[in-house]
Amino acid sequence: MVIKRFEVPDWVRSVLICDPTDIWGNVVGMGLAELAAILSPCHRFDKRGSVLFWDTFEDGLGAWRTTTEGTLAEVELSTSGAHYGAYSIKLTGGSTGAGNARIYREGPLPVKGKLGFEASFSKPSDIQDIDFHLEYWDGINHIDGIIRYNDVDLKLQYCDVDGAWQDIVSFPSFGYGEWYFSTVKLVVDLVNGKYVRAMFNDVEYPLTDITPYTVLDSTAPSVGVGVMLHSRPGYNDVAYVDSCVLTQNEPA
Repeated sequence: MVIKRFEVPDWVRSVLICDPTDIWGNVVGMGLAELAAILSPCHRFDKRGSVLFWDTFEDGLGAWRTTTEGTLAEVELSTSGAHYGAYSIKLTGGSTGAGNARIYREGPLPVKGKLGFEASFSKPSDIQDIDFHLEYWDGINHIDGIIRYNDVDLKLQYCDVDGAWQDIVSFPSFGYGEWYFSTVKLVVDLVNGKYVRAMFNDVEYPLTDITPYTVLDSTAPSVGVGVMLHSRPGYNDVAYVDSCVLTQNEPA
């Protein structure tokens, strides 16, 4: 039997940033999304879309703003659990009042299209819920896309145009531990002001043609992302957040 070795053309060799063949002589191919994922300090769970920014909090909280409400509520850098690298953000909800802890980040509005926000979180014990926001202001409206992991009812939910929570899916159980990170992603169509899809770990849920929570707001055009933990009344619930990624050019 004659085994013919495939020769890689010179032009291919010039653009591949990897060995052109493996030890058996097979051609090695790598898409740009995979190459970017390997080279990036933040390992994206969903590789669709072009990255606008990412943060694994290895350099601290300087790029983010924080808010807390309730007794002993706190936002802090932590080494107790991390999705990637050595650090994550520890959110401790307050035991009284609104009982929340939040990180958020705002910036100029990019070219309008489909934006995605991906983040990973873990919880060492029970919480009330944790929200993931992808919101923007267009000079007329404030459009706030939100998906929620509801730990009390074990559900993934979205916030509708009127601010009411609608169920996406129910979970039979959920993993615990500072080290047990799940990944959530929300995609919103800025052009049409609609949800596109949500992801929870390996499962994708279409949210086509559903309008996010929308109110009149004349704030200058901008975009923001955030994560907010709500604690159960009387408890200082804790969640860890890591590997936050904002993307544009998301597919339908």
